[in-house]
Amino acid sequence: MFIHHAILMYSLATLLTATTRLHTQVSLQDSSPNSSTHYEIAGPYNAGNELSRREKDEILTRIREFLWDHYDGRMPGKLEATFYTIEGEPTHYLFFVDAGPTGEWGIRATISMWRRDYARHNKKPTQTVVEEKYCYVGRTDPSSEKAIPREEKRTAESYRLVLRVCTDRDITF
Repeated sequence: MFIHHAILMYSLATLLTATTRLHTQVSLQDSSPNSSTHYEIAGPYNAGNELSRREKDEILTRIREFLWDHYDGRMPGKLEATFYTIEGEPTHYLFFVDAGPTGEWGIRATISMWRRDYARHNKKPTQTVVEEKYCYVGRTDPSSEKAIPREEKRTAESYRLVLRVCTDRDITF
């Protein structure tokens, strides 16, 4: 039984590694009731620790480009990405770019984190799920840290995306 479980886990890990560079974009209808929003989808992106710095930067560039282009262009979008701590614990992001109930465009995310208690090795990892809405979406120049005007066109390699959580906490990547 243990051997079958190990083979299954190895097969799943191989499949996950093989899809690391997977980048798909399709149209999807929001599953929430009374919604008729069609989302363009990006991902899933998997920025595993086995990737080189260059490969991780490429993934971050794709994420920035998709989120900014959809926000700035007022196009509904959905992006899925998973990042890992140094210890290898996953944090999964599900971003939505869409108009809220008032018609104002924004970005929101559902973030799922799995963490182990290293003091108790036998304890299963715990999952925390957080819903965040970003009240500010902008771009900064990575060398000067100055804000980039919305109307200025740039490639995704030349800026960092700033998402300010409504509690005034920034996430910059």
